[in-house]
Amino acid sequence: LISTTCREAQALAGGAGRGSLVKLGPGADVDRQQLRAWTLERELALLEQVKRPQSSKDSAPPSNKSPVLKAADKEAVFVLELASRFGYWKVVESGLRESGALEWRVPAYLDQATYLLRLRQIGDGKDTPAYPITIRDTLTFLHPAQQLGRTPVWDIGAVYEVEWVCHGAVSSVELVVESQHGFEHPIASDLAPSGKFMWEVPRNFRIGWYCFKVRDESRSVECSSCWVRLQIPRAQ
Repeated sequence: LISTTCREAQALAGGAGRGSLVKLGPGADVDRQQLRAWTLERELALLEQVKRPQSSKDSAPPSNKSPVLKAADKEAVFVLELASRFGYWKVVESGLRESGALEWRVPAYLDQATYLLRLRQIGDGKDTPAYPITIRDTLTFLHPAQQLGRTPVWDIGAVYEVEWVCHGAVSSVELVVESQHGFEHPIASDLAPSGKFMWEVPRNFRIGWYCFKVRDESRSVECSSCWVRLQIPRAQ
Protein backbone atom coordinates (compact mmCIF):
# COMPACT_ATOMS: atom_id res chain seq x y z
CA LEU A 1 0.00 0.00 0.00
CA ILE A 2 2.81 2.48 0.80
CA SER A 3 4.74 1.65 -2.39
CA THR A 4 1.64 2.08 -4.55
CA THR A 5 0.75 5.43 -2.97
CA CYS A 6 4.29 6.78 -3.45
CA ARG A 7 4.32 5.98 -7.12
CA GLU A 8 0.93 7.60 -7.63
CA ALA A 9 1.96 10.70 -5.66
CA GLN A 10 5.01 11.13 -7.87
CA ALA A 11 2.81 10.83 -10.94
CA LEU A 12 0.38 13.46 -9.62
CA ALA A 13 3.22 15.81 -8.69
CA GLY A 14 4.55 15.75 -12.25
CA GLY A 15 1.24 17.07 -13.72
CA ALA A 16 0.69 20.77 -14.72
CA GLY A 17 -2.91 21.15 -13.77
CA ARG A 18 -6.46 19.91 -13.98
CA GLY A 19 -7.12 17.84 -17.06
CA SER A 20 -3.43 17.30 -17.86
CA LEU A 21 -2.09 13.83 -18.66
CA VAL A 22 0.43 11.91 -16.56
CA LYS A 23 2.76 9.33 -18.07
CA LEU A 24 3.17 6.28 -15.81
CA GLY A 25 5.00 4.03 -18.15
CA PRO A 26 6.10 3.67 -21.73
CA GLY A 27 3.27 4.94 -23.89
CA ALA A 28 0.82 5.21 -20.92
CA ASP A 29 -1.03 8.54 -20.68
CA VAL A 30 -3.66 8.72 -17.92
CA ASP A 31 -5.93 11.57 -16.88
CA ARG A 32 -5.14 12.92 -13.41
CA GLN A 33 -8.76 12.67 -12.24
CA GLN A 34 -9.02 9.08 -13.39
CA LEU A 35 -5.75 8.26 -11.70
CA ARG A 36 -6.93 9.83 -8.42
CA ALA A 37 -10.17 7.86 -8.51
CA TRP A 38 -8.34 4.66 -9.33
CA THR A 39 -5.85 5.27 -6.51
CA LEU A 40 -8.59 5.88 -3.94
CA GLU A 41 -10.44 2.72 -4.95
CA ARG A 42 -7.25 0.72 -4.70
CA GLU A 43 -6.48 2.10 -1.25
CA LEU A 44 -10.00 1.36 -0.03
CA ALA A 45 -9.79 -2.19 -1.34
CA LEU A 46 -6.47 -2.76 0.38
CA LEU A 47 -7.75 -1.26 3.63
CA GLU A 48 -10.80 -3.54 3.55
CA GLN A 49 -8.54 -6.53 3.02
CA VAL A 50 -6.37 -5.54 5.97
CA LYS A 51 -9.36 -4.87 8.26
CA ARG A 52 -11.13 -8.12 7.30
CA PRO A 53 -11.46 -10.24 10.52
CA GLN A 54 -9.62 -13.54 10.67
CA SER A 55 -11.52 -16.75 10.95
CA SER A 56 -12.45 -17.96 14.41
CA LYS A 57 -9.98 -20.83 14.05
CA ASP A 58 -7.04 -18.48 13.35
CA SER A 59 -8.07 -15.73 15.73
CA ALA A 60 -8.68 -17.91 18.75
CA PRO A 61 -5.78 -17.49 21.19
CA PRO A 62 -4.05 -20.66 22.35
CA SER A 63 -5.45 -21.98 25.59
CA ASN A 64 -3.24 -23.38 28.33
CA LYS A 65 -6.17 -24.79 30.26
CA SER A 66 -6.52 -28.53 30.61
CA PRO A 67 -9.41 -30.06 28.72
CA VAL A 68 -12.49 -30.51 30.83
CA LEU A 69 -13.54 -34.15 30.98
CA LYS A 70 -17.19 -34.98 30.77
CA ALA A 71 -18.76 -37.12 33.45
CA ALA A 72 -18.83 -40.07 31.08
CA ASP A 73 -15.09 -39.70 30.36
CA LYS A 74 -14.02 -39.68 34.01
CA GLU A 75 -12.96 -43.00 35.55
CA ALA A 76 -15.50 -44.17 38.10
CA VAL A 77 -14.37 -44.75 41.68
CA PHE A 78 -16.00 -47.39 43.86
CA VAL A 79 -16.09 -48.28 47.55
CA LEU A 80 -16.61 -51.74 49.06
CA GLU A 81 -19.05 -51.78 51.98
CA LEU A 82 -20.21 -54.38 54.48
CA ALA A 83 -23.55 -54.28 56.28
CA SER A 84 -24.12 -56.01 59.59
CA ARG A 85 -27.33 -57.75 60.54
CA PHE A 86 -28.44 -54.45 62.05
CA GLY A 87 -28.30 -52.72 58.64
CA TYR A 88 -25.37 -50.37 59.19
CA TRP A 89 -22.98 -50.05 56.23
CA LYS A 90 -19.27 -49.89 56.98
CA VAL A 91 -16.50 -49.14 54.49
CA VAL A 92 -14.20 -52.09 53.90
CA GLU A 93 -12.02 -50.56 51.16
CA SER A 94 -12.20 -47.35 49.12
CA GLY A 95 -10.63 -46.07 45.91
CA LEU A 96 -11.52 -49.20 43.93
CA ARG A 97 -12.11 -49.49 40.20
CA GLU A 98 -15.04 -51.06 38.40
CA SER A 99 -13.17 -54.32 37.85
CA GLY A 100 -10.35 -55.90 39.80
CA ALA A 101 -9.57 -58.08 42.80
CA LEU A 102 -9.17 -57.41 46.51
CA GLU A 103 -7.79 -59.65 49.24
CA TRP A 104 -9.76 -58.96 52.39
CA ARG A 105 -9.00 -60.48 55.77
CA VAL A 106 -12.18 -60.91 57.78
CA PRO A 107 -11.73 -59.02 61.09
CA ALA A 108 -11.61 -61.21 64.16
CA TYR A 109 -14.12 -59.01 66.00
CA LEU A 110 -16.95 -59.78 63.57
CA ASP A 111 -19.64 -62.04 64.92
CA GLN A 112 -20.44 -65.19 63.02
CA ALA A 113 -23.52 -64.33 61.02
CA THR A 114 -24.81 -63.47 57.57
CA TYR A 115 -23.76 -60.06 56.20
CA LEU A 116 -24.36 -58.02 53.06
CA LEU A 117 -21.51 -56.96 50.78
CA ARG A 118 -21.82 -54.35 48.03
CA LEU A 119 -19.64 -52.35 45.62
CA ARG A 120 -21.00 -48.81 45.39
CA GLN A 121 -19.94 -46.11 42.92
CA ILE A 122 -19.09 -42.82 44.62
CA GLY A 123 -21.41 -40.01 43.57
CA ASP A 124 -23.96 -42.33 42.01
CA GLY A 125 -27.38 -42.16 43.61
CA LYS A 126 -28.65 -45.38 42.06
CA ASP A 127 -29.50 -48.41 44.19
CA THR A 128 -26.57 -50.79 44.38
CA PRO A 129 -27.23 -54.55 44.58
CA ALA A 130 -25.91 -56.29 47.70
CA TYR A 131 -24.79 -59.88 48.03
CA PRO A 132 -25.18 -62.00 51.18
CA ILE A 133 -22.10 -63.67 52.66
CA THR A 134 -21.78 -65.90 55.70
CA ILE A 135 -18.91 -65.36 58.11
CA ARG A 136 -18.32 -68.48 60.11
CA ASP A 137 -15.29 -70.17 61.64
CA THR A 138 -14.65 -73.81 60.80
CA LEU A 139 -13.11 -76.60 62.85
CA THR A 140 -11.85 -79.79 61.26
CA PHE A 141 -10.55 -83.01 62.77
CA LEU A 142 -7.33 -84.39 61.33
CA HIS A 143 -7.10 -87.36 63.66
CA PRO A 144 -8.83 -89.68 64.29
CA ALA A 145 -9.89 -90.16 60.68
CA GLN A 146 -11.05 -93.00 58.55
CA GLN A 147 -8.37 -94.59 56.43
CA LEU A 148 -9.48 -96.29 53.24
CA GLY A 149 -13.00 -96.42 54.63
CA ARG A 150 -11.93 -98.28 57.76
CA THR A 151 -13.10 -97.20 61.21
CA PRO A 152 -10.25 -96.70 63.71
CA VAL A 153 -10.10 -99.24 66.50
CA TRP A 154 -8.52 -98.15 69.77
CA ASP A 155 -7.66 -100.16 72.84
CA ILE A 156 -8.98 -99.15 76.23
CA GLY A 157 -6.13 -97.88 78.42
CA ALA A 158 -3.86 -96.95 75.46
CA VAL A 159 -2.75 -93.43 74.46
CA TYR A 160 -3.76 -91.93 71.12
CA GLU A 161 -3.31 -88.60 69.42
CA VAL A 162 -6.27 -86.33 68.76
CA GLU A 163 -5.61 -83.46 66.31
CA TRP A 164 -7.79 -80.66 64.95
CA VAL A 165 -7.39 -77.41 63.00
CA CYS A 166 -9.38 -74.17 63.05
CA HIS A 167 -9.98 -71.70 60.23
CA GLY A 168 -11.22 -68.43 61.67
CA ALA A 169 -10.88 -66.32 64.76
CA VAL A 170 -11.72 -68.79 67.51
CA SER A 171 -9.71 -67.94 70.62
CA SER A 172 -9.87 -71.30 72.40
CA VAL A 173 -11.70 -74.60 72.23
CA GLU A 174 -12.71 -77.46 74.45
CA LEU A 175 -12.36 -81.16 73.66
CA VAL A 176 -14.98 -83.74 74.61
CA VAL A 177 -15.68 -87.34 73.72
CA GLU A 178 -19.23 -88.56 73.10
CA SER A 179 -20.52 -92.10 73.29
CA GLN A 180 -22.89 -93.70 70.83
CA HIS A 181 -25.68 -93.12 73.36
CA GLY A 182 -25.14 -89.34 73.38
CA PHE A 183 -23.30 -89.04 76.70
CA GLU A 184 -20.42 -86.55 76.70
CA HIS A 185 -17.23 -86.82 78.73
CA PRO A 186 -15.05 -83.68 78.96
CA ILE A 187 -11.39 -84.22 78.14
CA ALA A 188 -9.79 -80.74 78.24
CA SER A 189 -10.70 -77.06 77.90
CA ASP A 190 -8.98 -73.79 77.02
CA LEU A 191 -7.06 -75.47 74.22
CA ALA A 192 -5.51 -73.76 71.21
CA PRO A 193 -7.81 -73.26 68.19
CA SER A 194 -5.54 -75.64 66.27
CA GLY A 195 -3.57 -78.26 68.09
CA LYS A 196 -3.03 -81.80 69.32
CA PHE A 197 -3.91 -83.68 72.46
CA MET A 198 -2.57 -87.01 73.64
CA TRP A 199 -5.55 -88.83 75.12
CA GLU A 200 -5.37 -91.91 77.31
CA VAL A 201 -8.53 -93.94 76.96
CA PRO A 202 -9.99 -94.30 80.47
CA ARG A 203 -10.07 -97.86 81.72
CA ASN A 204 -13.60 -97.45 82.99
CA PHE A 205 -14.88 -96.81 79.43
CA ARG A 206 -17.00 -99.56 77.99
CA ILE A 207 -16.44 -101.07 74.62
CA GLY A 208 -18.47 -99.37 71.92
CA TRP A 209 -18.50 -96.43 69.51
CA TYR A 210 -17.24 -92.98 70.42
CA CYS A 211 -16.50 -89.72 68.62
CA PHE A 212 -14.61 -86.55 69.57
CA LYS A 213 -15.87 -83.00 69.45
CA VAL A 214 -14.13 -79.62 69.59
CA ARG A 215 -16.06 -76.38 70.02
CA ASP A 216 -15.50 -72.80 71.04
CA GLU A 217 -16.58 -71.30 74.34
CA SER A 218 -19.88 -70.00 72.98
CA ARG A 219 -20.53 -73.32 71.21
CA SER A 220 -21.24 -71.47 67.98
CA VAL A 221 -18.52 -73.44 66.18
CA GLU A 222 -18.27 -77.19 66.58
CA CYS A 223 -17.07 -80.20 64.68
CA SER A 224 -17.02 -83.93 65.24
CA SER A 225 -14.52 -86.61 64.34
CA CYS A 226 -15.29 -89.93 62.78
CA TRP A 227 -16.48 -92.76 64.98
CA VAL A 228 -13.88 -94.75 66.89
CA ARG A 229 -14.54 -98.24 68.18
CA LEU A 230 -13.10 -98.95 71.62
CA GLN A 231 -12.21 -102.47 72.51
CA ILE A 232 -10.59 -104.36 75.28
CA PRO A 233 -6.95 -104.86 74.42
CA ARG A 234 -6.02 -108.33 73.34
CA ALA A 235 -3.87 -110.40 75.65
CA GLN A 236 -0.20 -110.38 74.70
